Amino acid sequence: MYRHYEAPRNREDGAATGGGLPLALTLDDRGNAWVLGEFHTHLQVVSDADSALAARTIRIPHHPHAAPFASGHGGPSKRSMLGEDLVVDRDGRVWISQGGGYLIHEGTNHSRVVSFDPESGDFAAYNLPGNGNEAMGLLWDERRDLIWVAESAMDTLVAFDPDRAPHDNEFLWNKSLDGTLCPEPTPEPAGCFARYPLPDGAHRPAQLVGDPSGAIWFTLFWGAGIGRLDPDSGEVIVYSLAGGIGTDPRAKAVGPGPWDIAISPDGEHVVWSEFFDSTVARIPLARALDPECRALVDDRNPCVEEMRIPGAAESQQVHSIAFDAFGNLWFTQFSFPHVPGVNNSIGFVTADWSRVELLDPLEIGSNGSRSYADIAIDPGTGDIWIAEFLPPGVGRLRLVNREVDPATW
Repeated sequence: MYRHYEAPRNREDGAATGGGLPLALTLDDRGNAWVLGEFHTHLQVVSDADSALAARTIRIPHHPHAAPFASGHGGPSKRSMLGEDLVVDRDGRVWISQGGGYLIHEGTNHSRVVSFDPESGDFAAYNLPGNGNEAMGLLWDERRDLIWVAESAMDTLVAFDPDRAPHDNEFLWNKSLDGTLCPEPTPEPAGCFARYPLPDGAHRPAQLVGDPSGAIWFTLFWGAGIGRLDPDSGEVIVYSLAGGIGTDPRAKAVGPGPWDIAISPDGEHVVWSEFFDSTVARIPLARALDPECRALVDDRNPCVEEMRIPGAAESQQVHSIAFDAFGNLWFTQFSFPHVPGVNNSIGFVTADWSRVELLDPLEIGSNGSRSYADIAIDPGTGDIWIAEFLPPGVGRLRLVNREVDPATW
């Protein structure tokens, strides 16, 4: 059973709701779906009990005279064009990245990481030093009690201790924050932001995940690879990926576009989506330190196993991924702009990595199609939650019998 929760960009009076286009989604332990959108000023939340028109918005605070982000035209803005990720920590705080404008190379374009405590209603804005950071993926590092953020335009990863790092909801952005940087990268940032630079050629880090050893893995959206950071030693390993095999023409220019990333439930693989290739791929964690896994041989990485989505059109990309309780890897299909006759859906790769199952389109939007972005699966109910980018909304797929492995359908 599929249920759609509307998240309109504008109210009936024409005023913006501030939610933007739903892009990132995560779940808390109470079954609430937290949503962050492109072009947002507000955080959104939907619960299972809400009516179809009850997506709620919560304003994210700013100094009234501050406009730290860049608009699509390059001017100052209070609205973050980038709204790429959000996570929930062990205390139930919701963390979001506000990355400002995308591909804005001049003028003011700052980034923040902001936490929201649903119990108290309090926000805390951690203003990242520098300009043009383009903050994207987030990771709650439970082992170290740190928040990690990928600074896509800087080709860096940043870590900070939320209990010790400086934060200011009312910062005017009228002075440098360079003094809040740690003197050098460290897994124990004492009231500062630890910035880890990536090697030359490791471009556009996007999403993050931690493995059982404590290493931080990341995708390189424009770098035709994925990477692994050892926070203790500072060592960064990049694993090259084959380029130009995708259905999307952009794959020939920037590679497969690795985007979302996860660790398999059995702890044996790191798995990611390749946006421009309509592909999901994986590499064994046991070979993380194997030099043979770092370079291409005959234009293929010998350690990478790929699974293409059958029948994907040129305009269809694989956006995000999430594992269910059976170990199946679910994915979403994304298209922008809309192409007539192309209907996106969601699907999964079976846990044994033997086949791909693509569901029939969940709903057909007013323009003939829907575009799906992030995906999250409730471990308690098995419900599959989806950020519907266009038309803007949130979807929840409830399986008729969650005790049955979808791979047996």
